[in-house]
Amino acid sequence: MAIKMRGNLNFSNYKKIDRTQIRYKNVLDYLLRDQIKILNKDLSYRNILQDGKLRRKSLFDVVFTIRPTELSKEYTLLLVYKEESVPIIYVLSPNLQEESNGIKIPHLYCQKTLRLCLYYPNNKEFLLDDYIAEQVIPWIKLWLYNYEVWLYTKKWLGGGIHPGDEQDTEAKQKIKKKKNSKLKKCVNHNDYLSIANNIYFAKKKAINEMV
Repeated sequence: MAIKMRGNLNFSNYKKIDRTQIRYKNVLDYLLRDQIKILNKDLSYRNILQDGKLRRKSLFDVVFTIRPTELSKEYTLLLVYKEESVPIIYVLSPNLQEESNGIKIPHLYCQKTLRLCLYYPNNKEFLLDDYIAEQVIPWIKLWLYNYEVWLYTKKWLGGGIHPGDEQDTEAKQKIKKKKNSKLKKCVNHNDYLSIANNIYFAKKKAINEMV
């Protein structure tokens, strides 16, 4: 289960166009305070399909390095965030697929892009007004730590529910469906995911060329 950090951003005094910029600055400030090395960052605006219409949305991505423990190797990660949605996190390096010798890695949304499953969406552990860095960075460190343990033991000790598994099916049967416009916007992100994947492949290519 993901550890929930209390606190969220109060956007009542800001226009929508400013909110992503605030989140962007918040993420960069957090990384700098935590002495996490930032390799690349970008804030842009994209036309994204939402509710059947093309809408202009602000989007940012940040590439950074992190070590889950003092004895751990360094990992390079990509965080992508779109206005009014949830952050998407990828591992850019090292190549976890090679490290695992082709064995399926637990708690990944995609084995090819190494997109991390950090929390269970139906438990609402991340809400649209939550701080991004304060929530996500500790989850990333915890995921990487559990991955390193799994790599040597082949046992995932981090617990949690992954969308699509048996526990997920059982949990959905217990959850009453409630109309929640914010949640609907949050999970309806196929076009957003496509853009995030394209950013991932571009950043991955750039890193490979640097090696």
